[in-house]
Amino acid sequence: MSEVAQRYRVVAGGFTALVEGVASDGWSVVTPDWTVTDLVVHVTMTHRRVIATLDGTDPADVGPDAELAPQWLAATAAIRLSMTRPGRRSS
Repeated sequence: MSEVAQRYRVVAGGFTALVEGVASDGWSVVTPDWTVTDLVVHVTMTHRRVIATLDGTDPADVGPDAELAPQWLAATAAIRLSMTRPGRRSS
């Protein structure tokens, strides 16, 4: 595993722990700039845009009623998988 992939795994793992720890009434809590929901949607969509750019597709939106933890888990899994593909490996 490359150093970049290892760093991503650690950072994404920390974010995953935070997302999975949000209580059902915690999604509307305000961070300094956004609600927790807005922040998780933003990070998830950023991941989806990266993968879509690499694949030459359009990113799927996060639906307004979507459960965000599974959406995030799928997005981060796609990034990790992408790092293992030839031609997309980080060094």
